[in-house]
Amino acid sequence: MEIKMPETIKELLFLVKDQVKFLPLISSIASSLLLFTNETLLVNICLDNFKQKFSEEIGLLWLLSLTILIIQLLISFFYRPIKKILKTNNIKTYLKKLTIQEKQILCEYIYGHERTREFPIQDGVIVNLERKGIIYRASTTSYGLLLFPYNISDWVYAFLLKHKQYIENGVPKNIDGKPLPYRSRVPKHMY
Repeated sequence: MEIKMPETIKELLFLVKDQVKFLPLISSIASSLLLFTNETLLVNICLDNFKQKFSEEIGLLWLLSLTILIIQLLISFFYRPIKKILKTNNIKTYLKKLTIQEKQILCEYIYGHERTREFPIQDGVIVNLERKGIIYRASTTSYGLLLFPYNISDWVYAFLLKHKQYIENGVPKNIDGKPLPYRSRVPKHMY
C-alpha cells in the first residue's frame, strides 16, 4: 500500500490546525516529564538516552513553552475584562452624543419600564443603536414582516435609570412633560 505524502501531510495539518493553541501546554507537560521524571522510569520506557542526548533542547523547549503558556493565561484572564471596560467606556461616551431619535427610542425603554420594544429591522436608527451594543435583537422571529423585538442591554438600562439626563435633554415632550415616542421613518406598510 502506497502512502501519498502530500495528502497525509494535508490531513495531519488539518487535524492539528485547531489544536495549535494547546501546543504550549502539551510541550510544557512533555518536556516537564522528560526533565523531572525519575531516571529509572525513563530507562524503563527507553527515553534515558534521548534525554541525555537532547537535554539542552528539552530544557529550552520547557522554558519557552512555559513562558508562552503563562502569557496565554495572562491574556485569557485580563483580555476579556479589559475589553469589557473599553467597550463600556465607548458606549458611555456614545450615550453622551445621542441623536434626538436615539434618545426617543431609549426613553421608550426607560419611561415605559420595559426591557423589550418592537422596531422595524431596516430602521437606520435602530441598526445604529444595535451596532453600538446599546440594544440587541431579542429574537430572530419577527412580528409581521420586518418588526423585530429589541432588548436594551442590562447595564445600559441600569445606567440610564440613574442618569436620565443623557436621554432627556433635547427630546420633544408632550403636554405632561413626558418624552414623545420615536416615530420610525420606515413606512407602516413596510412592516
